[in-house]
Amino acid sequence: MELENVVASIMRKTREEKVPRRPNAKLKHPHALWTGNLKYNALRVMKSPTGVLISVDENIAPYMPFTNEKWISPKWKGAKNPNEHWWENMSKDFVKDLAQELKGKVKKL
Repeated sequence: MELENVVASIMRKTREEKVPRRPNAKLKHPHALWTGNLKYNALRVMKSPTGVLISVDENIAPYMPFTNEKWISPKWKGAKNPNEHWWENMSKDFVKDLAQELKGKVKKL
């Protein structure tokens, strides 16, 4: 299977399983994560000269860094962000899945 097709296949799975979604249906204010903006519009996968680049277009989803961080605002009353560290976890899983699909090994640079 061609690298681009493998990456596209893994990215479809990753978008559905790893990118944050609406955590609580009882919350009433609109939030971009609920619309799928981050998942479907801002998440980018591109071929680069050295491999694959995964990024988020922060012009489309400027709130992305806040979805990944610890909640420190008093507004959250000490609650933990259910999506904390999702970016790092998603990236590691993507690399693992890609290596497995290509029957390769992951090496740290």
